[in-house]
Amino acid sequence: MLREKKHITRARVLAWAITAIIVIILAGAGFNWSSVKTFIKHNEEAFKLAGYVVAPAIAYVSFIYGRLDKAELKDSYTQLEQSRAKASSAKEHAEMAQKEAAAAEHQANAALQHSAHAHEQAIIAASRAAVATTAAEQKQLRIDELEKEFEKLSDSTQLWRLGETNRQRIGFEDFNRWKDDRNGPRIITVGLFKGGVGKTHIAANLAAYASIKHNKRVLLVDLDYQGSLSTLILQAANLEERGSLVDELFKKSATSQTLIDNSIQLIQPAAGCPLNDGNGLQRVWMLPADYQLAGTESRLLVDRAIRNTDELDERFRLAHVLLHPDVRRHFDLIIIDTPPRMTLGTVNALVASHALVVPTILDKVSAEALRPFIRQVRDLNDDLGLYSLEFAGIIGTMTRQSDLSAAEIRAQNTAIETATEMLGQRLMCSQNLPKRACITNSDDLGYFTSDNGGPLKSRFYDPIFDELWETIHNSPAPKPNRVRLFDI
Repeated sequence: MLREKKHITRARVLAWAITAIIVIILAGAGFNWSSVKTFIKHNEEAFKLAGYVVAPAIAYVSFIYGRLDKAELKDSYTQLEQSRAKASSAKEHAEMAQKEAAAAEHQANAALQHSAHAHEQAIIAASRAAVATTAAEQKQLRIDELEKEFEKLSDSTQLWRLGETNRQRIGFEDFNRWKDDRNGPRIITVGLFKGGVGKTHIAANLAAYASIKHNKRVLLVDLDYQGSLSTLILQAANLEERGSLVDELFKKSATSQTLIDNSIQLIQPAAGCPLNDGNGLQRVWMLPADYQLAGTESRLLVDRAIRNTDELDERFRLAHVLLHPDVRRHFDLIIIDTPPRMTLGTVNALVASHALVVPTILDKVSAEALRPFIRQVRDLNDDLGLYSLEFAGIIGTMTRQSDLSAAEIRAQNTAIETATEMLGQRLMCSQNLPKRACITNSDDLGYFTSDNGGPLKSRFYDPIFDELWETIHNSPAPKPNRVRLFDI
């Protein structure tokens, strides 16, 4: 392109030079036309010759230069076309390069997105693996916990510890205040982990004693699913059995009104009532039990050991009802009869009670059963912080006679030594309760029965229960409870 511009510039300069020369010659000829004319005339032949030779030569030279110019112009055009072709090719290559660059960029972006997605998937997979691992560990921990819970279920000495792994607090909000309220009804549990020692007999006759001698409103609660107390009392009162009403108190929704609605008053509904010589016990009420109670206890144990929900503590269901301040408007004393073993009902009775009365036959086997019973009650007290539960007394029952035999004295001494060693108190009641045929053969309670020696209540029951009454109602206030509360 630069060469073409130089060639054009030279041609223009040459054309302007020739034109100038011609103009100068013509101007000079015009001014000296006569001289020119004379010169031409004298050299006419030379001019002709020049016209024949020079003109063709000039024309030939011009032709040659024209051809050269055309050839050069053609070369320039060819070079231009080549340049255009190269430029077009370069443009095409550039476009292809751009497309390839765009494709490479797209691939790079796709690869980056794929890499990011793969990284995200890897994070998700790692998170799921961590969750799965945690879940597996939690399941294993839960399996280990359940194994321990089932061990407790099979061992009565640990029954009240069910669910303690996950429950750091126990009881309910008002438990300590209600339990320590000295104006509320006193709650007494009659128990020993041995059958046939007279627990039901003592519970029933203690209710008769409190209602007759002290004019107290008494509630009897049967927690033995065999229902011995329920059968004894309801038949003596000539009342129809109505099933296991005590189960209603173990529902988490149970209230003091539930207690009132399900209590049966021991009055004479019709003729033929043997209780209290036909008079019944108008100041005594009964909450009966039967075999349905065993199913209720089993469901509650499953709830505590397996489901472990944050509901009202299953061990405090009875206390939540019996200790409620509204109950004092209806009852002054509550007596609970328990089965000869640690059950959830027994745990509930011990949790709710202020005093514990222990009947025992004065023989070697029964006296030896006292030690594991005291140990379990003491462990339960320590585990649950129930420092308001006191041992009120140990009653020797079903002795052969009023004066003890040598074997019975040895058994009594064993019981006294055990209580003194483990509880720091003698606890044995001064009067024992001998076995009497008149009690076995009567439909009435022993408290209202007489034999050849006279009324049994004045000879045996009143002395025993007077001693217990003094301990239960006039003993120093127990230590405050320190139960860890469980929100409900």
